[in-house]
Amino acid sequence: MEKKFSVYDALTSGLRLAVDNVRLFFLSWLALMATMVAAFATVMALLSGLATANMFSWEGLRGLKQLGQCADVGCMLAVRQAFAQSSYTFLFVTIFIMGSIITLTTFGYVAIALDLYDKGTSSVRRLFYGFTVAPQVLATTWVYLAIVGLGLSAFVFPGVYLAIRFGLWGYIMVDQKTGVIESLKKSYAMTQGASWELLGLTVICTLIGQHIGIGMVVIGPPMHMVLACAYRKIQQHKRAQQPVF
Repeated sequence: MEKKFSVYDALTSGLRLAVDNVRLFFLSWLALMATMVAAFATVMALLSGLATANMFSWEGLRGLKQLGQCADVGCMLAVRQAFAQSSYTFLFVTIFIMGSIITLTTFGYVAIALDLYDKGTSSVRRLFYGFTVAPQVLATTWVYLAIVGLGLSAFVFPGVYLAIRFGLWGYIMVDQKTGVIESLKKSYAMTQGASWELLGLTVICTLIGQHIGIGMVVIGPPMHMVLACAYRKIQQHKRAQQPVF
């Protein structure tokens, strides 16, 4: 079977573009960190305000009165459980918001990578492109994770295979403005015959990240650049195979 793209070409082209635009990736990383800090501070302030409002509400004051009258172990355990539930709520909300921000900005890196490959230029503002299509991005991410999770539960390898086959949905969504199901279907069709090459690219980028000791914090954006090159190469190969009338 004819290869749809060269792993070496995609890797070298992607890393070269990443190095040439290291300033853009560094500024986008700073913007991401600033966004994460601001989001965390906002969550802390909102949940703190809600906790304070609850404490000084009529029910909260009555609960404090009961706490002052409470001496037995069972009552103390109930109060302790109430505080624990508040902590779980805070943890869940924090993880959900931070996870959503990471997902949406990762989608932004995809937009930056395609911009650099196609036009040779992009901007930090594109990092936040995912927020303009947040419902589609988050919905597709959940469907993708559910599919991969089911595959991983079936002896791991099917999950890896499905992760590779559906893994280009973000590039398709940015490039072709497709919806949830269409992006996943097109990714599955597009990666037919290129699974091993895409798996090789992912493994190589991961190993490079581990070798330099900073991991995906550094290799994440360049990896998107490498996959953008692979995506365009696969696309060009597909167009070349189409009959000309």
